[in-house]
Amino acid sequence: MANTTTPATLVATLESHLTPTLAFTSPTTSPSQPVLHLIPPATLTRLRNLGSGRVKDMHMLGHSRQIISHIPVAAPPHTCGKFNDAMHAAMMTNADKFAALALLPVNGTEAAKELARCVSKYRFVGGVIGLNRGLRIDGEGWEQLWGLAERLRVPLMCREMWPLAFEAC
Repeated sequence: MANTTTPATLVATLESHLTPTLAFTSPTTSPSQPVLHLIPPATLTRLRNLGSGRVKDMHMLGHSRQIISHIPVAAPPHTCGKFNDAMHAAMMTNADKFAALALLPVNGTEAAKELARCVSKYRFVGGVIGLNRGLRIDGEGWEQLWGLAERLRVPLMCREMWPLAFEAC
C-alpha cells in the first residue's frame, strides 16, 4: 500500500499590499507623505501586484492562501476607503488565493464605519490600524470599533505606521 501525503496548507498571515497610485519612487517633497521611496523598486513592484506574479511567488513559497493588508499609512477615511476598494478589485482575479484586512483610519468612529463597510460589502476578514507615536486607541470612539469587531467576530491588527518624510530625517 503506497503512502500518499497531502501537502500542508500554508496560509501567509502578514502579507502587505501597496496601492499602485501611492507607490512613490522618488523622495517626496511633502513632509506628511510616506517615504515609500526607501523601498527597493523590485519590492515596490511585488507589493503592488495582487495578480499572477504574486500567485507565482505564493506557489514557489508553498502558500495556498494569503491574508493581505495595505501597508499602514496615515490616510483620511475617504482615502482608506479608496485603498480598500482598490485592494478588493485587484484581488478579485484570484479571490480564492486572498483574504483581506481593511486599512482603517486612525479615528475610532471612522475606523468602525470602514470596518463595517469592508466586512459587509467585500467580506474582508478584519482590519489594520496603523500606529504612530502618540496615537491613543483607548479614547473616544475606539470602544465603538472594539465592540464592532467583537460583534463581527473579526480580528484587528495594530501595525506600526510607515514613516512619514518628516520622521525619516
